[in-house]
Amino acid sequence: MISDEILSKEAYLIYKNTNGFEPVHGDLTTWEGPLFLSDGQAIMVRVLLPPTFPREPPDIQTPQPSLTHALKSNSKTLTRWRPQYHLYQVIWELQEAAKRGTLKLDPIQTREVRLASKEQETLVQQLQKQLEQLEQEYEEKKRQLQVLQTSPKRRLQEFSRENIKKMLEETQTQLEQELFALDIRQENAEIDDLSYAKKFVDLRTRLALIESQIKKL
Repeated sequence: MISDEILSKEAYLIYKNTNGFEPVHGDLTTWEGPLFLSDGQAIMVRVLLPPTFPREPPDIQTPQPSLTHALKSNSKTLTRWRPQYHLYQVIWELQEAAKRGTLKLDPIQTREVRLASKEQETLVQQLQKQLEQLEQEYEEKKRQLQVLQTSPKRRLQEFSRENIKKMLEETQTQLEQELFALDIRQENAEIDDLSYAKKFVDLRTRLALIESQIKKL
């Protein structure tokens, strides 16, 4: 069973770093959205989190089994999955490959892709903006309620604690992204093994320290 804390963080990172993907019926373990190809077509993709996430990687589904297999094969993030990776990295990688036209699909798989009109793309963007607005309004109302319910001293303590935790979590996300980028550089032979090992140990040590500090809060 995936904890609410992990699901909330994954949702935050998806909304921050990708476009068009939404939870299916509000279920944060199942996300769906389009991969827009360079020729104007779109692949509707569903990504599911297993109960053992993040130890086990997400799963990709499309209406066509051959297309599903092709997308999984195109994702280096899935093929070399590590527990410190995030769901948004899988989505982002596929979206970028689709946009650049580097998804390796054969002609039959390409013909299986569902067409997406400009109206559909605009609708997705509008829904995304509406959702962001609702989330902002919800967070503001929640903050106002908390202010009314707490004393001035307690408010100051909670504000400081939340700020510290937020900064630590941002640093944690940055280090995780650096590890992800480092893996890609090694995969593309852009860094030698010794430099990779030194950088990897440094990043993992800093990440472990940040994770330890977050747990103490």
